[in-house]
Amino acid sequence: MKQSISSNRDGFQLIKDRFALPKDISGLDLKSMHANKICDLFLNEKLHLCDIVRLLRDDRGSVIRTLIEEGVIEERRKKRRDAFVCPN
Repeated sequence: MKQSISSNRDGFQLIKDRFALPKDISGLDLKSMHANKICDLFLNEKLHLCDIVRLLRDDRGSVIRTLIEEGVIEERRKKRRDAFVCPN
């Protein structure tokens, strides 16, 4: 029997309920390996964001951004923030 995706975790809407790690990670760069670890811990190990931040010694914003970029959680902001530009 298939389990249903929990509607949200840690205040974020889930897009996926599992993350498939690559069989061979030896060819991945450090950034990709880090992203895979974050997704694995969040989805497969069901760790909370604060636990992932503490375990990986990362910041919360970076972990959330990675989960959004990897298609794990939905972006909550209506409009993505653009870089701030000072008026002339």
